[in-house]
Amino acid sequence: MNSPVLLTLSLGNLEISEISAAVLIGVSVVFLVSFGIVSLKNDSKGMMEWIFDNKANDKH
Repeated sequence: MNSPVLLTLSLGNLEISEISAAVLIGVSVVFLVSFGIVSLKNDSKGMMEWIFDNKANDKH
């Protein structure tokens, strides 16, 4: 009888199965895409003006 072969990925002392690695990669991609969408839809110019305005007020 052939026993199932468990495929693993190892990095240093860390060893995880390929299924776990695929799940981690999938979650990371979803996070990066959602972060990019949120960044594009938010008012980055207004946020930068608010940050620099607060820094200018803190110096006075």
